Amino acid sequence: MLGPLEQRFPALHSYPEKVNGIIVLGGGIDIDSTVYNEQLSVNDAGERLLALITLASAYPTAKIVYAGGNGNIVRNNQKEADLVKKFLSSLGLGSREVFFENESRNTFENAAFTKKIADPKPGEVWMLITSAFHMPRAVGVFRHHGWDVLPYPVDYRSSGPKEVFGIGSFVEKWRRLSAGLREWTGLVYYRMMTYTEDLLPSQSWHEKPK
Repeated sequence: MLGPLEQRFPALHSYPEKVNGIIVLGGGIDIDSTVYNEQLSVNDAGERLLALITLASAYPTAKIVYAGGNGNIVRNNQKEADLVKKFLSSLGLGSREVFFENESRNTFENAAFTKKIADPKPGEVWMLITSAFHMPRAVGVFRHHGWDVLPYPVDYRSSGPKEVFGIGSFVEKWRRLSAGLREWTGLVYYRMMTYTEDLLPSQSWHEKPK
């Protein structure tokens, strides 16, 4: 379930010479724990924040946009982007200008609202950080909005075919299966809603998926 999604856009091992902007999709923060303990708490997708720190250091002049509201239908008064802003200094980014998009509730709104804030120009290079299994849907949505971003996948959950038959935690395997099922469902739904042009976006904007 997770393997084909995570390998659709391989890990980036060589960086471009110039990057104009960095986008981080929310989802790496445990909102309730952060609010309750008044300390930034990350979840399984916390590598998104680690990647942000790495890329911010590599590209000191790049714009940074953190996109993340709250998709909870009932308890949505706390916005993820606002919490990250509050603890920005603890991430070592206190001196950087970071733009925060705090109204999005899903990936489609992530792309739409972030584009308004970033206002990307033709020829600019913008890197997109999100979990590897979520990257195909995210790239598809950004392209739908006319924005061809450079994927920077993180937070890998699968470790190859041997994992299927290996001995390990049933709970962990079930969690990964659930994540894969949920993401494939999201891909199908987004395609049906025409939020993306392809079920699985190609690695190049101008190529059809194989």
